Amino acid sequence: MRPCPPREASDAATTPPEWRADGLRFFAYGHHLKRKFGQRVQKVSLDAGFVCPNVDGTVAYGGCVFCDIKSFSPSRRQAFRGGIAEQLAHGMARVRSRYKKCDAFIAYFQPSTNTRVQAHKLQDLIGAVFAEPAVRGVAVSARPDCLADDILEVLADAAREHYVVVELGIQSIHDESLAWMNRGHDAECSRVATRRCRELGLEVTGHVILGLPTETESAMMATPLAIAEWGVTTVKLHNLMVIRGAPLNRVYAREPFELLSCDRYVRMVCDILERLPPDIRIDRIGGDAPPQDLVAPRWRLEKASLRKRIEDELARRGTWQGKKAEGGR
Repeated sequence: MRPCPPREASDAATTPPEWRADGLRFFAYGHHLKRKFGQRVQKVSLDAGFVCPNVDGTVAYGGCVFCDIKSFSPSRRQAFRGGIAEQLAHGMARVRSRYKKCDAFIAYFQPSTNTRVQAHKLQDLIGAVFAEPAVRGVAVSARPDCLADDILEVLADAAREHYVVVELGIQSIHDESLAWMNRGHDAECSRVATRRCRELGLEVTGHVILGLPTETESAMMATPLAIAEWGVTTVKLHNLMVIRGAPLNRVYAREPFELLSCDRYVRMVCDILERLPPDIRIDRIGGDAPPQDLVAPRWRLEKASLRKRIEDELARRGTWQGKKAEGGR
């Protein structure tokens, strides 16, 4: 794999980041959206009905070892399934019932690979969600190996007028780990995909899994730091979970391996945050799955407490995101 290009200089790396003035210890993505749009913004998961190329045999069979689409995607857990416009209206109503003052949304094409489609169909889907005035942006979940030139052109065209994010399932920069996960692509593919998106002005969210049995702690920490150098604008950190409907459940039942404890995961996330540049937004700090589907680790059932534990650990250390990054404070 070729070395990562140097990250462009950022004012946030040489001056105290603005989010520190708001009492935060890491740059939460929700905070970024609120500053950008002047109000709370929530994602609404949409299901366009696509599949993945490593499920249908185009790349591989069986899917990624960790993945059960129904568990990971709220839109595929809902009894209601309609067209995109109907899903969007239903999802916005559900969010409004939970967050009374929320009237701004990101339409999130989440399940499977949403860029493995004819370009004009993706263009129609994006146009349909932006016809809703409450939609402030669109996020498109994609694999690094499913970004054809015409697809990128559609996304770049939309980004000239709207807020557009490409969510890439990078997961790891280590090829051995990617092979173990049955990803069907290597780390260089992820690096190139990130670069191509950024050259077109697209924001990129990189998904990362911590706790893979193929990796040491130093190897785990290398992935989020490397993809920050690649140019991702946002990071999602996930702990490896064993989900009842995922291939990993069979592997884990046959040969159990050690999963990260909550204490170890919290420590590792804090170590990563200290070293990430302060302008990288953090969209997620842990994996999530319905209780009935989660086999292990069971500590993830206490979803609300994880963020507090991470914030408390950062406070105990007297540190924050970027403090140990080059130029951090």
